[in-house]
Amino acid sequence: MTGQSQTVNEPAVALLLQGDEQVFNNVQVLGYQDSLYTKGGRSYFTNSTVSGDVDFIFANGTTVLNNSTINMDGDHSGGDITAASTDKRTSNGLVFLNDTITANSVKGNPAIDSMNAANANGPAASSMTLGRPWGWTQTGGDASTVFINTKMASAIKPVGWSAWDSTETTVTNNKNNGNPAEDSRFAEYNSTNLSGNPISTASRVTWSHQLVASQASAYTVDNIFSESYPWYGDGYSATDASNPGTGSANPSDPNYSWPAYWGDRNSNNESANDLVSATFPTPGNPSGYTDPSWTLGGNWDPTLQLSTLVLPPVPEPGPAALLGVLIFAPLLRRPRRDSLAG
Repeated sequence: MTGQSQTVNEPAVALLLQGDEQVFNNVQVLGYQDSLYTKGGRSYFTNSTVSGDVDFIFANGTTVLNNSTINMDGDHSGGDITAASTDKRTSNGLVFLNDTITANSVKGNPAIDSMNAANANGPAASSMTLGRPWGWTQTGGDASTVFINTKMASAIKPVGWSAWDSTETTVTNNKNNGNPAEDSRFAEYNSTNLSGNPISTASRVTWSHQLVASQASAYTVDNIFSESYPWYGDGYSATDASNPGTGSANPSDPNYSWPAYWGDRNSNNESANDLVSATFPTPGNPSGYTDPSWTLGGNWDPTLQLSTLVLPPVPEPGPAALLGVLIFAPLLRRPRRDSLAG
């Protein structure tokens, strides 16, 4: 809860997902640091709310949040919405489709602010980012986060994204040449303000991507949760005007990615480069990524699963009932990094 010392420097997870093919409709996940922990597998949220302020949607699962509200509650002075740690072999990590990013204070919320101690104003303008790459610290990590058709509150910084720490941007770190693009797949398409007007992305970090329509159109629920969709095929060349890329089309290069618009990858934060050279006789990326965190085989249609769900009648709430709210329980992962907040 707010007003407690652990909210300043310790994570507290509201919902931990460790299975596969999990679907959620009309739920609220409320917390501060590390609210929603997508630990592998596939998960789908629709018509839901996730609220927090530091890395509050995170980890290595393939997770889609569709037609939902992502709220930055502002209990801290700044932070990041996401902290993906996607495996290099996994096509997609965190995907936001048709969502709204709000900046509303949770002050007085009976679930997490019973002491009425939260900041009443929510996060300040230009104080938050869309995400940072936790994958930078993970063996085989390659943080993947994409926002498609998202309305964004003014609390998002013009740069959009942040590096994990100063070491990640140091050329001599012996991992990614000081380039966060080598350990992150960060992208947007059609980002707008809360009124639906296009926002300027001119100041976004150079290592993030603005997708073109043909790239964004591939991000459908069916494709994202499919084992058969050819996400990485032959890739796009750097000179393709309709699908601009930044990497060289060289499958024997262990740092090359499919498609080329993701650019060169970091192959130095893993054991013997085995995660990016599985299918070629010489070192190189696979022509189609696998999804090692999916425990069930085959394609998955969460919308079909939702349509066949039969829910029991919902009782009238009692005085202390909180329907659809998942209350957090402490689960330590890492201390908050105050030095980068702001």
